[in-house]
Amino acid sequence: MKILHLSTNDLHGGAAKAAYRLHKELIKCDIESIMLVQNKQSGDKNVIGPKNKFRKFLNLMRPTIDRILLKLTNKNCREQRSLNILPSITYKKIKEINPDIIHIHWIGGGFIPIEEIRKYDKPIVWTLHDMWAFSGAEHILSNKGCYKHGYFSKECKKTNRCLLDKFIWYRKKRSWKKLDIQFVAPSDWMLLCVQNSFFSNKKNLLIHHGVDTDVFKPLEKSIAREILNLPQNKEIILFGAVHPDQEHKGFKYLQESLEHIKKQNVVLCVFGDASENYFDSLEIDFWKIE
Repeated sequence: MKILHLSTNDLHGGAAKAAYRLHKELIKCDIESIMLVQNKQSGDKNVIGPKNKFRKFLNLMRPTIDRILLKLTNKNCREQRSLNILPSITYKKIKEINPDIIHIHWIGGGFIPIEEIRKYDKPIVWTLHDMWAFSGAEHILSNKGCYKHGYFSKECKKTNRCLLDKFIWYRKKRSWKKLDIQFVAPSDWMLLCVQNSFFSNKKNLLIHHGVDTDVFKPLEKSIAREILNLPQNKEIILFGAVHPDQEHKGFKYLQESLEHIKKQNVVLCVFGDASENYFDSLEIDFWKIE
C-alpha cells in the first residue's frame, strides 16, 4: 500500500510535525509513505518538495498573495486565512506518484487549489488540524453558526463581515460535496464541529494524535521533576502552545485562572513557545521545557 501525505510543510508547525511523525511511523511498519509538501525543511528522501528556485519562490509567495488579496478586498478579514486560489502542479505530481490513499493534513498558505481536490480519484483521508476544511477562509472561528447553518445564514451574518469567507465557503461546499473522503478529528470537540458542518454526511472518526513512546513515557513524579530541574515541593501548572497570544490557544484563561489561586506554592511550567514577554506579566515563577 502506498500512502501520500499532503502538507504545506514537513517540519514547520505543529500540524506538519504531526503529519511527519505519522509518515515516519508508517515507514517503520513497512508501509510505503510519501509526503508532498509546498515547503520542505527536512532532508528526508521520501518527502517531495519544490525542485528549483523558481518553484520555491512561488510557493513562498502563495501565503503573501493571500494576505494581499485579503487586505485589498475587505478590512474585516484580519485573522489568518488561506484562500487557496492559485494553480499548482500538485495534481500532476499526485498522478505521477499514483498512491492508494491520499492523506490531507494542513494545506493552508495556498498549497492546493480548492477545486483541484475534487479531481482526486483515490480514497481521501483528511486529518483536521484546524477548522479550515469546513469553514470559509479562516482556520479558526468562534461562531459555529457559520459552518453549521452556512455563511449566508442570519446566524453567520451577525459576526462575520468578511466577504471572502462566504466566497471560499461556497467554493468548498460546491466542489467537495461528492468527495470520497473520511475525516479524522484529533479531539471530541473537532469531531463535533465537522459533524455539524456540510460534511455531516461523510465518515467522521475520532483518532487522537500519537506520541513517540520511546521519548514520552511515564516516570515516577519525583524523578521526572529532578530530570527537568523542577521543584519537588510545589504544585505545578503545565501550559503549552505555539503563539500563545492567539485567542484560541487559551492563554487568557490561564491568566484569569491564576488570579484565583495563591501563587507562593505554585509554579508555571511552559512548553512550546515560552517567550518571556508572554509570561512576565503573570507574576508567577515559571520554568521552560525545551
